[in-house]
Amino acid sequence: MEKIVLDVIDPFHRETLIFTHYLRHFVKHFCNNDLGINLISRDAPWDFQIETSDNSKFNIEITSIAESYKVFNNYSSEERYTKWAQEKEIPLHELIKLGKLFPRDDINSIAQGFVQAGVDENNLVLNPLFSNERALFISKLPYQVDTVEKVLLDSISKKASKRHEGKEQTVLIIDNRTMSFEMDDFYSVLPSVSEYCESLDFPEIWLYTGHCSDDDGNNADFSFIPIKVRDYQAKVLSLTAEQSECGKVVW
Repeated sequence: MEKIVLDVIDPFHRETLIFTHYLRHFVKHFCNNDLGINLISRDAPWDFQIETSDNSKFNIEITSIAESYKVFNNYSSEERYTKWAQEKEIPLHELIKLGKLFPRDDINSIAQGFVQAGVDENNLVLNPLFSNERALFISKLPYQVDTVEKVLLDSISKKASKRHEGKEQTVLIIDNRTMSFEMDDFYSVLPSVSEYCESLDFPEIWLYTGHCSDDDGNNADFSFIPIKVRDYQAKVLSLTAEQSECGKVVW
């Protein structure tokens, strides 16, 4: 099985790309006129808070899914290693953390040497992981993975349980990072997942799948599957679906 997936080292940059892709998706399908966007805040507490030129304000929150919690943790650890392996200097606490995630006697020995020398863990030190070549990770999925429905519901309910204010003005985007699930797998569970989502405060919930993108997000290939949308959006999408051969609008 081969898949083309969006591969971005920095999680912060990945979120920015998905944010840009959503705005492109939103403007293309649901705006009749040009729309100005002003980013008000980042991670305070929602990933993005924006104001548009038609005087509306809303938040965008992005969360990722994988086949299981273990698989997701593996992705996060590999991205962390890859990100810091490109830097000539690294905070000592990050070097210690990476030494635990990817045990190597030489790295742990160097990190402990800095600690014994009294170096503050927040200080930058020479990075023994630095390389001009990107790290290659080879792994396999565990024999047991969660069901598609469980993966989606766990991810959504976790965000719904947050005590942050403003859920009623927040668009929730599920970043699909699964490798073994097919799109039809997601379509098959949408009715039950959507039914659960109707009781939540989030006005929009989308499943995002990225395939490729340039650094500014303008030249990209991606899709959005609606899980929960506003009434006017549902009408627009239903009309578009009628014009689509496959009947599934995801751009």
